Amino acid sequence: MFLEESLFYYCDVGIDMICWKCKESIQSPVCVGCGAIQPPPPNPDYFVIFNLPRSFFIPDVSKKYRALSRKLHPDRFVKKSAVERRMSLLWTASINEAKRCLEDPILRARYLATGSSRIQEDRRLTLSPEFLEHIFDLQMAAMESPKDVQQQAQQEYDQEYARLEDIFRSWDQDHDASHLQKVEIVLARLKYLNNIKQPKG
Repeated sequence: MFLEESLFYYCDVGIDMICWKCKESIQSPVCVGCGAIQPPPPNPDYFVIFNLPRSFFIPDVSKKYRALSRKLHPDRFVKKSAVERRMSLLWTASINEAKRCLEDPILRARYLATGSSRIQEDRRLTLSPEFLEHIFDLQMAAMESPKDVQQQAQQEYDQEYARLEDIFRSWDQDHDASHLQKVEIVLARLKYLNNIKQPKG
């Protein structure tokens, strides 16, 4: 089964973990010996949670998500101690956030590049003046021909997305961190183009 095959985060980083309840060695979020749920890691790696390689190109996580959710859902621990109920809630929050991040390619790309799926407000990205001027021109043109501009923005969005995939293909080959330094700029460009290609309500 997936849960037993999936290494618990602490084991993945080479730390020998002991069940807090029965003191037996553990390798999954639920102790095989006594059935006690274990505490989640403080900063879980979303790829480790689903036993996936760190890559932009991953299979659908739905099956693994459902398997973990069934095993760790709070409903299974309603009659357990307050500690175990709390651990179940923490695991559920981590699993849900991991699924949300990894299912969305934009969030997944940002997570791989920065370690967070959220935009870092304190990070100042410098987009080229030429690109920003081009965006301004598209915004002005959209006032006259919105459908034509949306189509153009979609084409440019697809080109930028293909560039993003190329960056991660290169990173998959050599894991050179310099590739990831380009990701946030591409994501910022995608955000601008996405705003233009979306039909205005």
